Amino acid sequence: MRLPALLPALAVGAALVVAPVASAQAAASVTIQTIPTTTVKFDATKTFKPKYVKAKNVKVDKAVLRVVRGTTVVADDAPSVKLGKGTYSVRQTVTYRTFTQTGTKTSEPADLAEGATTSADCYVTSVTPNEVDDSGTFVAKCEARSSDERVSYANAFNASGTYVRSSGGGQVYFDGFTSEDDGHRYTTESSDGSPSGASFTGVKVTTDRVVNGTRTFAEPQPVYEYSAAKTVSKSQKLTVKSLKEPKGCGSIAEYRSIKVGQSSSTGAGTGDKIATVASKVDNRGKRLGTFGSGSVTYEIRRYKACSADTVIDLLFANGKAADKYRGPASKSPATS
Repeated sequence: MRLPALLPALAVGAALVVAPVASAQAAASVTIQTIPTTTVKFDATKTFKPKYVKAKNVKVDKAVLRVVRGTTVVADDAPSVKLGKGTYSVRQTVTYRTFTQTGTKTSEPADLAEGATTSADCYVTSVTPNEVDDSGTFVAKCEARSSDERVSYANAFNASGTYVRSSGGGQVYFDGFTSEDDGHRYTTESSDGSPSGASFTGVKVTTDRVVNGTRTFAEPQPVYEYSAAKTVSKSQKLTVKSLKEPKGCGSIAEYRSIKVGQSSSTGAGTGDKIATVASKVDNRGKRLGTFGSGSVTYEIRRYKACSADTVIDLLFANGKAADKYRGPASKSPATS
C-alpha cells in the first residue's frame, strides 16, 4: 500500500540525477593568479610580472602591476617590477579582447599584380678564363627580386658575358652582353683577385633587364573579429623574504645608515668616524689612498658589500665621512 506514494518521489530523484548542471559557469577568458611568497638572496631583488592564464581565443593588450609598500608607490601601470625584501600591496590588471575567426583573405599587392615587371638580381655561378690574356667568360644566374614573400617569379634565367681586367691595379670587373644577344647589359662592381678559379663565384651582377612576374601566394590568412576591450584585476599582499645576512659585509640598509657631510668652510668631514663606519658595515675595509689639501687630510676606503659585484667606498676628510658610494667598482669615483 506504500508503493504508489513512493513513485512521485522516485521520479523526482531520478530527474535530479540525470539533469545537466545548467548553473556551471563557462571558463573565464582571463584568470589572474596569485603571485606566491618568494625568497631571494640577501640584499637581492627579483623581477615580478603579472601572473595569469588566458583562453585560446584571447588577445592580451596590456598586463600591468601597481605595487605599493606602506604609503610609497613602488610601481604604477608597470609591465614588470624588481622587488627586494618586504611586504607589498600588489594589484594585477589585464586588458584583453576575445576574438572569433570570421573568414579568410588573400591580399594582392597592387605593384606586384600579374603581368607586372620587377628587377632581377644576378650572381656569378662560374668563370672560364682565357689562356692567353686577362679576360674570359662568366655565367650568372638571375632571379626576379621581390620584397613580398607571397610573390615569387619562376622564370629565372642565366646570363653569360665577358670580363676583362681593368687598367688600374689588379682589379677585375665583368662587362658584356648575354650570349643570346638580347641587348641587355650585365655588369658588376670591381672585385679584387685573379680572373680565374672560383674567386668570383657569388659576385653580384646588375642588369637593366626586367622580368615578367608570375604570382604565387601563401595559404590564405585568417580574418578575426575582436570584441570590445575588457579589463580584469586582482589585488593581493605579496611577501618577499630574504636569506640571512652573511657576515663581514655591508647591507643596503647599513650603507644607508652611514652619515656623511662636509664643512663648507674648512672642508673637514662631518659624518661618521672610520670606526663607526666599520661597525655599521661589519668590516674594516681597505685603504685605497690618502692625499692632503691644505689643513685637510683625505682618505679613501673600500668596504665589502653583501651584494655581488658591488662595493662600498667612503671618502673621509680628517677622519670623518664626507661622501659615500655604493655600486659596481668600475663606476666608483674612487676607481676613476
